[in-house]
Parts: sequence; C-alpha cells; structure tokens
Amino acid sequence: MTSKLEKISETKVNLSVTVDRQTIGKELDRIFKDLSNHISIPGFRKGKVPKQLIQARVGMESILNEAQQQLIPSTLQRELVIHDLDPVSMEVKDTTWTGTEKFEYLIEVEIMAPAEISGYRGLTGTRTRFQVTDRVIEAYIDQFRNRFAQPVTMDDDHRIEATDKVIVKIVTTEEASPTAPHGMRLVEMGSSIFPALEEKISGHLKGDTIVVSSSDLFSSHDSNQAIPEGNPEMTVEINEIRRNEIPELTDDFIKEHTDKNTVQEFRAELVEKLEENFSKHSDERLKETLVTQVMEKTEIEIPAPMVDRAVETKFEEFEHYLREKGIDPRAYYNIVKANRAQMEERFRTDATRELKLQQVLRSITLQENLEITEEDFNENITKIAAEQGENPEKLKVIFAEEERRAQLRRNILLNKAMEFIVSAAEVVDETREAPLPGEKEEEHDHGHSHDHDCNCGCSSEEMTEEAEA
Repeated sequence: MTSKLEKISETKVNLSVTVDRQTIGKELDRIFKDLSNHISIPGFRKGKVPKQLIQARVGMESILNEAQQQLIPSTLQRELVIHDLDPVSMEVKDTTWTGTEKFEYLIEVEIMAPAEISGYRGLTGTRTRFQVTDRVIEAYIDQFRNRFAQPVTMDDDHRIEATDKVIVKIVTTEEASPTAPHGMRLVEMGSSIFPALEEKISGHLKGDTIVVSSSDLFSSHDSNQAIPEGNPEMTVEINEIRRNEIPELTDDFIKEHTDKNTVQEFRAELVEKLEENFSKHSDERLKETLVTQVMEKTEIEIPAPMVDRAVETKFEEFEHYLREKGIDPRAYYNIVKANRAQMEERFRTDATRELKLQQVLRSITLQENLEITEEDFNENITKIAAEQGENPEKLKVIFAEEERRAQLRRNILLNKAMEFIVSAAEVVDETREAPLPGEKEEEHDHGHSHDHDCNCGCSSEEMTEEAEA
C-alpha cells in the first residue's frame, strides 16, 4: 500500500492512497463469504455458494461499493500516522477501481495551522535531586522482605501490639440490631481503619472481652455508615492474635527470591535502580511543569471534531482494556458509580489537554527546526529494548515497518521539543532525601501537588516494582 501527500494550503492537504491487491483480495473474500452465508440459491447450501453465482446475483458493482466502504476507514489510519496528520475534518474527493487489482482514493484533509508559540524560553523550574540514603534503602529492603512474610498465631500470653492482626468476635444486642456490625472481623493494628477499636483492644490478651460503642466498629473509610440510634454499647471478644513473620535478609533468601546470589549484590542493584528511577521521574516531572507553563501562556482552540474523535478512541481503548481483564464495561461503570456521560466528561478533559500539548510541541519543533537523526532512532530503540527486555536488533526490524517508524518518529520529535524547553529554562536543583515506601506526597513536599500515580518518583509502590524487576 502506498500514499502521497500534496499540500493545498496551510490548513489543507490532499492524501492519495493506493490499496494493494492483497488487501483488496482479503476484503473481497470477506464480503463473498458473508454473502454466501446469507444468500439463497437453489442447489447450494448456505456458505457454499460459488463466487461466480454470488457475483451474478448481486452484481460486481455492489460488491466493490461494499468493499470501498470498508477499505477506506481500514487503511486510512495507517496513512494518517505515516504522514503525521491530525485531521480536523476529512472528505473523500475521488475513488477509482482498476478491476479488482487496485483501488485508489483521494481524501482532502483539513488540519490545524501551526501555532505561533512564544514564552517557552527562559522559564523557571525546580528539579528535585532525591538522595537514596541508607534509611531509604533499608525501608525498600524491608518492604521487599514483607512481601514474603508468613502469618503466625501468637501465644496466649501475647498482648496486642501495633503491628498485630487481630480477629475479634462482635456480639450484637437487640438495641443495636439490625444495622450494627456483628460476627467475626479482622482488625489490622496501625491501619487506622478502625482507629477507636484499635485503641481499645491494644494491650489486651486472647480471650479478653471489651465493651465498646457501636460507632467504634465502623470503618473510618465508610462515609455511608449508619450508626444505630443512641450508639449503644456492644461487646468485642479477642478471638485470635496474629503477626506476620518477616524472613531474615540472608544470602539464601536472596537466592530463592531474586536472580542475585548475595545480599550485597541485591543491595547494590537496588540502589542503582532506585537512583536511576528517582532521577528519571524527577526529570519527567520537571518537563511536565515547564510544558504546563507554556500551555498556560498559549491560547489554542482545539476543533470539536478532533476532540470527539480522541474521546471515542479513549473509550475504545479503555473498554478494550477492561474486556481484556475480563471486566464488562457496564459492570465497571456500576461499581465506580459513574455513567458513560461522566466518563466522557473526564476523557474529554484529558483529550483536549493532550491535543493542545501536541499542537504546542509540534509548533515548537517547526519554530526551532528540530530534526531527527538515525542516531536518535537507534538510541530510542535501544532504550525501549532495555525497558522491555527485548533484543535491540529485533526491535529495529519491527520499527522498520513504515507506520511504526512514523509513530516512533513523532514521539521522539515531541520529546525533543520538551527537552528543548528544559534546556532553555532556568532550572534550580534542590536536594532532599528520597521518599520512603508508601510515603504520601505531603510528607516530602517539593513544590507541586500530585497523587501516588505521578511520574516523579513519589509513587513508592511503582518505584519498588521497577527497582525489584
């Protein structure tokens, strides 16, 4: 399949596409098979009708029209990627069939004109240089050991402590029913899920009975709790006390659970990966901060059709992801108590920002004449190979395909624009200790607000997974 681009104006191009014989053949085979399953001709079972009879009954012109309706959308996206086009609108101007050997179509594509971007030089930003101290290293090692902890039941003379897991039996009363909690419950000390209950059972022994208020038995995470009228007293019996037994950090433990042979080797690699990941996330956060400043200074109106298509794509990708995980999208929306319209609003906000970001960065690449070399391609392929554990030579073959190469080229170019913004900025480096596993953002504030899913080294869970990979 081949295509050619002709510039008509600053905002319009003609894209001519020639569909190859093999692609046409597959589509015609699909159409003939579908017709064979639905058409009735005496002497032939459904699905067994010869192509010649189908063609005589339906007419080749109708078959080619049907093929055309499928071939254009199924082949167009690839060519848009190859030519790096983000359409505002598209209109088919001409179609030509050469028998069944070749199909050509011409589409007029409306695109956004490059914006005139200013104010992207001389920005100011802060980059946090996280120090991976011994305290941080030990915390991540402890988290790793905790993954292999085994629960053990404590002796009868053991008093409940902050790290215990306690199974209690809640004895309800007539006054507290029917809304009061009852039955067995697991209380993880120190989790703050049942703070009042944790405080009252702390220091007690197995078999002890404690009088509590009904409200003590409700989770601090449950905003829909219905505390019984009058908040009557209830009885809690300590049924069992457990504690996770954490394995010692020995060479044997490391050999069993990692690809390293000694604690020293494991520790050295962990330090290297933590430093690498914290540095990478800090750099990404700086890029995001500076690019956001540029976007706030730039007024670009993204046409509604572009946003609509991006939203639809996000829906398709999201629901495909859910189905791959065995989750019905409708069931998911019910669980999160959101309908499709609410999800669409969220996707629309994200899509609008992403499209604006792309337009800003693409305009900067043009204004600064940023280009990509073969060395850039090879460096990025090597980087992707390292991240995915693949052979670089194998990936080079994959990215030799025109569409994949065009997509990678686009990503590299946009990243170059971000790197240019950083290089032209006044960046102040600040040094502080890296966050501990599970540490929340406010505990290591560094000038911006974000949650645990950010990419700046603050997602300790993500960092641990990467460091231990």
